[in-house]
Amino acid sequence: MKQIVISISLLFCFLQFSGQNLNSNISLFENNGLLSETFLNGGYCYKSEVIGDLMYVGCSAGLLIYDISDSTEYDLIGVHNSYNVSAFHFENNLVYLGANKDGKGRIEIIDIDDPTHPELIFCLDFPYYVSSSARNIIPKDDFIYVSYSHLYMIDMTDWEDPTIYQDWSIYAKDFEIKNNLLYELNVSQLFIHEIINDTSFILRSSIVGPGWNWNFCLEDNLVYIPGNSLMIIDVSDPDNPVTLSNTFFSISYLADVDVSENKAYVTGKDNDEGVFAIVDVQKPDEPIIIYENYDYLGSSINVDENKVFISSHSYNGNGPSGLLIFDVTDPFNVSLQDFIIYSTAKKCKAYGDLAFIANGYSGFKIIDISNIYLPNILSSVTTKWEAVDVLVDADVLYVALADSGIQIYSIEDLSNPVLLGEHCTYNSWDGYMKLDKYRDYLYTAGLCGINDIIDVSDPKYPVLVGSIPTNDWGPDIQILNDHLFLAGYWGGFQIFSLENPVNPVEIGYFPLDLALNITVSNNLAFIYGYHEILIFYIGNLTNPSLISTIDPAYVYHMYAQGDTLYYSNGSPRINVLDVSNPYNPTTIDSLMDIRAISFDFAYDNIITHDDHYLRILGDTIKNLSERNLKLKENYLLKNFPNPCSQYTNFEIYFHQKNNATLEILNTNGQIVKSVFNSVLNKGNHSFTCNLEDIPPGLYFYKLTLNGKKIEIKKMLVIK
Repeated sequence: MKQIVISISLLFCFLQFSGQNLNSNISLFENNGLLSETFLNGGYCYKSEVIGDLMYVGCSAGLLIYDISDSTEYDLIGVHNSYNVSAFHFENNLVYLGANKDGKGRIEIIDIDDPTHPELIFCLDFPYYVSSSARNIIPKDDFIYVSYSHLYMIDMTDWEDPTIYQDWSIYAKDFEIKNNLLYELNVSQLFIHEIINDTSFILRSSIVGPGWNWNFCLEDNLVYIPGNSLMIIDVSDPDNPVTLSNTFFSISYLADVDVSENKAYVTGKDNDEGVFAIVDVQKPDEPIIIYENYDYLGSSINVDENKVFISSHSYNGNGPSGLLIFDVTDPFNVSLQDFIIYSTAKKCKAYGDLAFIANGYSGFKIIDISNIYLPNILSSVTTKWEAVDVLVDADVLYVALADSGIQIYSIEDLSNPVLLGEHCTYNSWDGYMKLDKYRDYLYTAGLCGINDIIDVSDPKYPVLVGSIPTNDWGPDIQILNDHLFLAGYWGGFQIFSLENPVNPVEIGYFPLDLALNITVSNNLAFIYGYHEILIFYIGNLTNPSLISTIDPAYVYHMYAQGDTLYYSNGSPRINVLDVSNPYNPTTIDSLMDIRAISFDFAYDNIITHDDHYLRILGDTIKNLSERNLKLKENYLLKNFPNPCSQYTNFEIYFHQKNNATLEILNTNGQIVKSVFNSVLNKGNHSFTCNLEDIPPGLYFYKLTLNGKKIEIKKMLVIK
């Protein structure tokens, strides 16, 4: 299908991220750009719809497509990266999306002929601010009707030059089109308009609804409106709509309703109260409540045969967003079948060929990034509470949980992390936000004064043994060379000796109005306070001295290495500064990104993420040339997995027949295992090596061809 991408004033609408060097004479990534993108989390869930064996979910991250043919396991098979998709409509193999990016409306048309690879064929950005997310979108003839509170009509006669019309008199929180009539739900009233032409309407009638409302359902000649009650209105005579009934529930606000086979399915939320109910509407003037449950909060509801899908702001009164799935085969005995959790990603850490993601309420993910063009999710674990930081030490993973404490997992099998132990702390506002480790002790940073020291010598039984003596809350820490550096919120910049790990002693201090983040390199410490980064000289640890400041407006994450400082700020980029002269730091590069919440480094690439997607950035030309070179020469790919435990796989390509040997060596150069020694033909070869007899540690593997050493690479064995 011909791809057409359009926006007002003939601007291109780029949904795929593309990095570019914006500054300067020196560039660390001369041709930096996006190498790959991996979906992490959906964020807020707005709407779901099921068609056959596929479920479509509109969320903050875009449009997600699940295969639900197996009712016990829903597989995510397709993702269309967009922005706050809150409305969509199906027409043949096309999906019309109503999205919102940075307060501006966006219309997209997606071809889903292949649901595993949804294809963008049209994109239109509104040239002005819209007041809300999209409420509904409906194509009709050569027009697209969409509501962003006000009704917009887009003339698609010429796809390359669409025209936007707006009717300010139609303030549609929701709307439907049927039999040349437009039904408009306007906060507290239902209006019925006759469509005179594609952009003109005549009001036929109106009727007061059940209070504040956002959605309604039109089924046959009946309109179901949720609000302070569930109101059923007969609209068989569009000039004289008649209220047939009102059904009231304990909760005061109903958010959405869907109707199927003479049953109305209702969901709602009011602060920490929610409802899911089923109403028998066989007699619409005498509806009967046959099921009520006040444990579930919902903002949108969809029914498909014997299943109900509720887009939920939270579950049981608080927690994550997501999709609640109910089995309603027996409407008198409803069961919660599944809860797909959506959240926002919080932190990424790279360890060799692995990326570990603290994935908010969704827990954590472990991703193999050995193939930078095609990262592979090895495992995804739902944690006890919101995962906000991760730390790996050998084959143990430590996860910081906001408001809950820490959980400790064995990652000996990367595909199946096993919970070893946990340390719980419950606070009303923010818990552990950052972790660091020294010897057998885990140090935590957070708010509410919970800067704890935990003995993790036995990860199955972590023990609280002390606390860091902060002057105030300590939201960020870093340990370097037997010292702990702390950003102490209103408590200033503190430096502690860890000579006695369970009893840190303050040896240096500098008062600050605000200290939120810290990173340390060489003799410099960088602290983000209030709209500025402060640079300290710490050659004398007992007397840190402020030498200069940088004004980045806001900092999501920062990291110092050598004479370079990296930080991501409110604008969508990672900035790179040369701080070899800390009195005059100089910006030398700027890596474009879509809001880099955190980032880390893996070999020559940057691993970063926003709320919903993990991205690998690097030198596109360099990586492409290396990739092409490997197609022409003998090459040894990185082993997978790495770190490895019980086994690992080696892949090799030969452009001609060779007498080949692959050996594993220890750090002293001694051969500890021979993987193979044989004559191999031209082409690809794969070998699995059993590592059960190899102790944990750092090893090298060496490829020899016809008696000549060709390549040596590293691998880490963990047990």
